[in-house]
Formats: sequence, structure tokens, C-alpha cells
Amino acid sequence: MSLEVELGLYKKYPYLFARKDLSRDESCMSYGIAVAPGWLSLIDKMSEEISEIDSNVQYEQIKEKFGLLRVYTINGDEDKCQLVYDVIDKYTVLSRTTCEVCGEKGELRTDDWNRVLCDSHHKESLTNQ
Repeated sequence: MSLEVELGLYKKYPYLFARKDLSRDESCMSYGIAVAPGWLSLIDKMSEEISEIDSNVQYEQIKEKFGLLRVYTINGDEDKCQLVYDVIDKYTVLSRTTCEVCGEKGELRTDDWNRVLCDSHHKESLTNQ
């Protein structure tokens, strides 16, 4: 399911994701969207907002780091970059309360690894340790 959603995002926002087809030496975007499926809806909404602000922006990398969504861009218009950064910051903050597995309300858990999980997925992760 998440691969279908990821491919759908590539199709919906082709310019934002244009660097995904470059080699790994040229772009970290070649690794794809490196987050769990629960955050893909955040990326969809963020992409919509960014594309409305600046049609020249391209993603360089999308990943999880220290339990939060991290997004890096290139090629944006200089006069619009702060607006784009503000949108990215907004979705980074939202990722802190969105379960990375299912997209429901979650919280940052630091039991063994920094991950944002809902109560159900947190319990599941504890029983799988």
C-alpha cells in the first residue's frame, strides 16, 4: 500500500520529486521517501502547499531523523524560500504528533529508538522487542 501511495505522490507532484530518478551520487532523493507510511499523508499535504508557493522547488531528501520528519529542498526561488521553509517546519511539527505507522494521533517515544507512535503501535513495538 505505501509503495502505491509513494508512486502516487511522484505522479501528483512530478517536479517536486524530479530528483528521485538521479543516481545516488547526485541526489539523496534517489532513495525515495524514507519514512513509514503513516507520514505519507503529511508529505502529500506539504507537497501541495509547497507547489502552490514555488513551482521551482525540488525535494533533495525526505526522511525520518531523531523521530521527526526531515525535508531538504533545492532550486527554489530565493524570494520564496522562507515561505517554503515555514511549510516544511509546520509539517515537521505535525510529524511529532502523527503516528509514523498509521497516521493517527501519536507521540514521540524514546524507549529504544526515537519514533512517533500511537498507543497501539507503541504497545506492539514493546512486545516485539
